[in-house]
Parts: sequence; structure tokens; C-alpha cells
Amino acid sequence: MPSAAPSWDNGYHIAADHRVDPATMNGVLADIHARLVAATAAVAEYEAAVEALSAQALDDIQTGIAPQVQTVRDELAAIQEQIALAQDQLAALQAGGVEAANVTVAENEWFDPDTNAQEAFEQLAAELQQASDAVVTLGDAVAARQLKSEKNEPNGYVGLDGNGKVAIASLPFGTDANNLVSLDGNGKLPAVDGSQLTGIPRFGAGQSWQSVTRASGTSYQNTTGRTIVLTVLFGSTGANAPNTIEVSVNNSSWITIASSSVYDDAYAVSGNISAVIPAGLYYRANYVSNLQAALELR
Repeated sequence: MPSAAPSWDNGYHIAADHRVDPATMNGVLADIHARLVAATAAVAEYEAAVEALSAQALDDIQTGIAPQVQTVRDELAAIQEQIALAQDQLAALQAGGVEAANVTVAENEWFDPDTNAQEAFEQLAAELQQASDAVVTLGDAVAARQLKSEKNEPNGYVGLDGNGKVAIASLPFGTDANNLVSLDGNGKLPAVDGSQLTGIPRFGAGQSWQSVTRASGTSYQNTTGRTIVLTVLFGSTGANAPNTIEVSVNNSSWITIASSSVYDDAYAVSGNISAVIPAGLYYRANYVSNLQAALELR
């Protein structure tokens, strides 16, 4: 009675009465191919599990996806054992006189025409390694996940509100250190310790009094980016009329913000007027009496 053909059941045993030829090789590889098709299905199941991972709640992962990942791992391990066994049997066939490179594998959805057994094994080994790496990556992702119970908890993750934004209650608002400052119901900042404010230049800091030329009735603009002070020194006048400083936001409509006069025909006396000029505003001085000096703190 002839020996049974090499198969999974007999460990692909090559008996003495077997013919070591392409037909025998294709018979062995066909059985291996069928088992690799099963491996493809297992990988497809793994990919489906990955899709499910993004759609399920994190709590469901622990009880649903993790067991499936372990199942796929076990199946891949079994397939790797089968591949190793098939490689051993192939080595035995080659030892009998048939080189793997000389055996053409039957054409199928896995292999191109004229693919030999050696190329087929190398291709399958590479694809199996990719599937194994993917399972390891998925396992790492599952292990690194955060449970739904950790939402809004210390060292957990912050949940979003119905508008896809971080909930106000999750933010550290307040006037203490390392907190965010929020506006009150009137859109104003709450009371804070002014000494703790930084990056805000104090009035006069880094500024100095400078002598400037300011002709009477001529418009100037404060382009320093900071508030300045204009002071005008003048002598007595023979007319009882004031010296003034005016400001404007548009260099057209003017408002008098400082006015003073010194009227004395008998004595030589002097006076001054000063005004604070915010950044960006236009300003001009109007002199009735004799101008002695114009100074600016800038």
C-alpha cells in the first residue's frame, strides 16, 4: 500500500516511496497555502478590531478588543509554527534532490505566475512579520490607553463640551499663581496684585525731560507709543488772555486741556502750563505771552 501523501496530519512526512517532484511539492505547498489563507483571514479580523477600537468607548476596549488581540496573537504564533514546520519539510525535500528555486508554485491570489517555492516562502515570511508587528503595535496601543473613568481626573484627560471645546470647569481659573485670569460678568478683569504684573511699563520709567521746539499753534503727534507730558514756560503778557494746550484724536477737532495766563505790566513774572498727552494723540500749544521754554517728559 503506498504511503499517505505528505500533509498537516502526518507532519508533511516524506516517505521512501514518495516521488520528490513538482507535483509532490505543489501538493505540500497547496496545503500550506490554505493555512496561510487562514492567516490572512486572521489578519483581516485584526484589522477589523483596529477599526472597532476607534468607534468603541475606552471602557469596552478592556473587555472586547484586548481578548481579540490576544486571540490573533495566538493564531499568528500557531501559523508561525506551521511555517517553520513547512520550511523544515521543504529542506527535507531539497535534501532529496529538488531545489526550492526549481519548483514553481501554482498561480493564486498570493503569488505571481512563475513564482518558485523559495520566493514564495520569502514573501510569506515578510508578510507574516508585518502582521506580527501590527499586532504588537495594537497591543501596545491598548496597554497605553486611558479609561473613560480617568476623564477629568488627575493625570487623566480633559473631556470636551457639546461644542467640541474644553469645559470651563476643567480650566484652572483664579488670581493665584499658575492660574488663568478670566473676565467678570461686566467683561472686566478681577482685582489682582499689581506688584505681580510684568511687562507693563510704568509711567515715567525709562523717560526723561527733554527740551523740544513747539511753535505756537502748530500741531504735533505723540508717536512714542507711550504717554508723555508737555510743559510750557512763558513770561508775563500785556494782554489778559490765556496760554493753552489742546489735544485732538483726528488733528481736526480740538479740546483745551490746560490753560493759564500771567498778566502784569509792572513786573517781569513767568508761569507754566502742563498737560498729559496719551500715545497717538495730536497736541498743540497756543501762546499769547512770551514763550520761554517747552519741555517734554518722553
